[in-house]
Amino acid sequence: MRTAEGTVVLASDNLYLYDNLDRRRPIAQTLDSISNLAAQDRMKTLATLLRFIIPGHDPAVFERFATVRPGVVRIR
Repeated sequence: MRTAEGTVVLASDNLYLYDNLDRRRPIAQTLDSISNLAAQDRMKTLATLLRFIIPGHDPAVFERFATVRPGVVRIR
């Protein structure tokens, strides 16, 4: 997704937690860990900033970005 601040990658189920990306670990529920790590590497080439890779299931997203209203954050 392109924004005024740059390209944001909404990783969805390809990256559950920031920990997966930070430690370069595949998600636990994959049948192909090599492909999952390759997808994570690709996300790094697409996102303008590393912090613009948004995992699909990490509650820390709500700590890292400003709250717009309950359950909604502004990615920037």
